[in-house]
Amino acid sequence: MNSEQNLTREEAIAILNTPDEQLNELIERAGALRKKYKGNHVSIHLLTNARSGNCSQNCAYCAQSCRSHADIEKYKWVDDEKLYGDNTFVHDHKLSRHCIGLSGMKFSDDEIEELASKIRKMKEEGTHLCCSIGFLTKKQALMLKEAGLDRINHNLNTSRSNYPNICTTHTYDMKIETLKKVKELAAPVPIAVQIKSPAANVRTGFRPKRSLIFPALNAPIRQPISALLIAHPCSTGLPAI
Repeated sequence: MNSEQNLTREEAIAILNTPDEQLNELIERAGALRKKYKGNHVSIHLLTNARSGNCSQNCAYCAQSCRSHADIEKYKWVDDEKLYGDNTFVHDHKLSRHCIGLSGMKFSDDEIEELASKIRKMKEEGTHLCCSIGFLTKKQALMLKEAGLDRINHNLNTSRSNYPNICTTHTYDMKIETLKKVKELAAPVPIAVQIKSPAANVRTGFRPKRSLIFPALNAPIRQPISALLIAHPCSTGLPAI
C-alpha cells in the first residue's frame, strides 16, 4: 500500500487483530510515522473535571453514570479556584490545550451560559479551550462558540449496530445529531469513539488510532475496550462570527 492509498476494511481489521507477538513491530512502525510527521514533539493537554457524577445515562464503561458504584467525587461545578488555577497552569507552562469535562447528557440554557461565562474568563489568558460535553442544542453550541470555546469533544461510544450493548438510555443517532449541529457552526470536533470489537471499530470510522479505555471499577464492561480517535478535518480553530 502506498502513501496515497486508504486502508481497506480488511486491512484495518487485520491491524486491530495484530497478534501479541507482533505488537512491538506494529508499535515501531507507528513510532516511525509519528517521528516522520511530528518529530519528538508531543501535545500535552490538561483535563479539568468540571462536573462529576450523577449522570442519568447508563454507559456501561463510565464511572460518571448514576448506575455506577465507583467511588468518585460528585459535584455540580468544580470550585472556581481549581478551574481557573488549572487554566493558569496551562497558560504558564505553555501546554497545548485545557479541556473541560462535564458529566451529564443535557444542560439548560442557564447552565450553558454559566459555563460560557467561565470560558470567557479563562480565554482572557489566551489558552486554547476544548469541552467534553453531552447533547447540545444549536443555540447552546453557538453560545459556547461565541464565548470563545475552540473545540468540542463528543463520545460516540461504538458503532450503531453495537450501541445497545454499551448504552440503552440514548441512541447512536441522537449522538450524530449533536455532531451535525456543531459541524454546522464550523467547530472542530474531535470525536472520541470507544468500541468493543475490531469490526465495530472499522464500521465507525477509518484511520483508527489504537489505544485502550479502562472501564470504571464495578462497571458492567469488565475488560479494557479498544478505542479510536477520529480527528475532524477542521482543525485550525473557529472562524470569526
